[in-house]
Amino acid sequence: MKNWSGNINWHPDEILMPDNLEDIIALVKRAIDSNRKIRIMGSAHSFMPLVSTEDIQVNLSRYKGLIHIDEEKQIAYVRAGTTLADLSTLLDEKGYALENMGDISSQSLAGAISTGTHGTGIKMGNISTQLESVQFVNGNGDLVYCSREDKEDLFKAAALSLGSLGIITELGIRIVPAFNLSLQLRKQRIIDVIRDYKSIIKENRGFEYYWIPNTDYVMGKYWNKSEAAAKGSTLGTYFQEMVLENYAFGALCRLSSFFPSSSLSINKLCALLLEDKFSVQKSFQSLTSKRLVKFNEMEYALPLDQFSAAMKAVRYWIGDHNKEIVFPLECRFVQGDDLYLSPAFGRNTVYIAAHVYHRKSAPWYFKGLEGIFRSFGGRPHWGKIHGLDSDIFSEIYPMYNYFSNIRQVQDPQRLFINDHLASIFP
Repeated sequence: MKNWSGNINWHPDEILMPDNLEDIIALVKRAIDSNRKIRIMGSAHSFMPLVSTEDIQVNLSRYKGLIHIDEEKQIAYVRAGTTLADLSTLLDEKGYALENMGDISSQSLAGAISTGTHGTGIKMGNISTQLESVQFVNGNGDLVYCSREDKEDLFKAAALSLGSLGIITELGIRIVPAFNLSLQLRKQRIIDVIRDYKSIIKENRGFEYYWIPNTDYVMGKYWNKSEAAAKGSTLGTYFQEMVLENYAFGALCRLSSFFPSSSLSINKLCALLLEDKFSVQKSFQSLTSKRLVKFNEMEYALPLDQFSAAMKAVRYWIGDHNKEIVFPLECRFVQGDDLYLSPAFGRNTVYIAAHVYHRKSAPWYFKGLEGIFRSFGGRPHWGKIHGLDSDIFSEIYPMYNYFSNIRQVQDPQRLFINDHLASIFP
């Protein structure tokens, strides 16, 4: 088996795809009795070996669907294997939507919350912060329920757990009435965005930008609620998303991989092709994009007040060292939260993500940027490439030890710990 980008391969001894709760509980108890290990796989979109195993692989893609909606509390109860794309469609049919989403919708809901997947908007947290309850089968084979109102400590661990407490089976997530978003794409100078970011993130519901490395330009993306009717894809939006952002960009990435010396010219060409665009779509359609060009990714969560200094350091380092990476760097802004393993724990956060075309090997690029991110107090996104271990995690995550104690209670036999998680929770 392999993950989405192909940078990780593994060979489970057994693959199980249960479609009911009773079978999930039974397989956990069987693994306990036979002293075997379990890892749960969603869409395999992580770039670290979070889900890899040589033992039992559990895939919940058959355990999916919307269970019911509590309209008074505006909470949707959802089976864990449901993808964000399917959930968005199911909610839309009933007149609802998620508060916010990341930029892809292929992930399972359980996988997205377990790794800290996030969108952008300084008044909104990552997807895990939209949860109201979590149900899971722990390492003792027990069905456990927790929520913000019941077993709050356990909830703050289970809402973002890396799949280390057990198999998540059901999630209660806040929903809102369906809404439309306008999306304004703007070609801007990066120095202007860095100068004005405080007012930009305050005045817009959502904002992110893609900086074309070794150039002065970014593509800014501004989202705001709109009362205008949603419009279907036009020729212009199709050309922007599919042709420019996928097919043409993919061709340029392949050219760069064959002829690295062409990379700087490719970056300049990409900056030249940036154009302002405007669209209005349903929220889940506006926030997510198709990603056909595969890449590997590192992403760090930095304190928001370090944004300007960190971006200055990143720009200087890339200007001095990068001559062959063409993928843009992405910056998003997220509200702080109180979930124990959240990279945004206790502070408003800027996420800075670096990507490398999947056919290129550039460990020097990620290593250099990781050093910068860490120097500004960064914490790694759990599903993205990083080089840290438990000694460092215990320093940079204030509730690491508290979470570890909860984890030990829920999984005393370390049923859900693979080799990678053993480096995080020794």
